[in-house]
Amino acid sequence: MFALKVSLGLVSLLLLITGVYFIVLARRTLKSGQYPPPGMRVIRDTKLRTGNEVKKVALSLIILSCMLIILAFFYLYFPWAFEKTIGQKKHGKMKLNGKVVIITGVGRGLGEASAISLSGAVIGANQGDSRLMRS
Repeated sequence: MFALKVSLGLVSLLLLITGVYFIVLARRTLKSGQYPPPGMRVIRDTKLRTGNEVKKVALSLIILSCMLIILAFFYLYFPWAFEKTIGQKKHGKMKLNGKVVIITGVGRGLGEASAISLSGAVIGANQGDSRLMRS
């Protein structure tokens, strides 16, 4: 779980940095009235866009940056929610005294072991041959 948190934290940091950079780029593009803005390094000769094209490029950059920032916060939230959900599914912390639990397909193995671990509950278990075992 620690490795998942660290890796998603790193991914979210990179997404957040990229999103902020795109917002800054969109601001510079709108302010200068051209894309690419003056002083921006490009890999190859790029057609200079002005007028309505600049507004479309800037709006696209803002929308993309918002999506990246939202995704970054999701990646920060996901490990916490995942760990919380997994923690709730452990049988040892559930209080089942006086409750009825029905387990289907018990047979032998994991199903039988989980039925035994649910101590304190009235267990109805389907053995797989249409018999209902009750303990």
